[in-house]
Amino acid sequence: MGLKLEGTKSNRGAVGARVKVELEDGRKIFRVVQPGGSFGDSPLELHVGLAAATQVRAIEVQWPGGGVVTVPGVVVDRVYRLREGEPALQAMPVRAYSFRKNGGAHVH
Repeated sequence: MGLKLEGTKSNRGAVGARVKVELEDGRKIFRVVQPGGSFGDSPLELHVGLAAATQVRAIEVQWPGGGVVTVPGVVVDRVYRLREGEPALQAMPVRAYSFRKNGGAHVH
């Protein structure tokens, strides 16, 4: 699952936001939005591996400016955007990428 946070009162990249992902089996996964590093190693988008989980019970975001939002019942295997001050996730379109078959090289 991917999550792109956009700050409106806090900084635009939501750097410092704390995210808790609570799975249906009771497990909790925690992430913090970190500032970007060199060579794109931190694109300000969180990617959370959910293993075999089929549903997310809730996502809680603590914004750097102090606000907190909880979004229940999130579908897995999607990428979402959440803007500070808005109560709902917005699904982001994701383009599929397929590799060429027969050993052909792919072009970037």
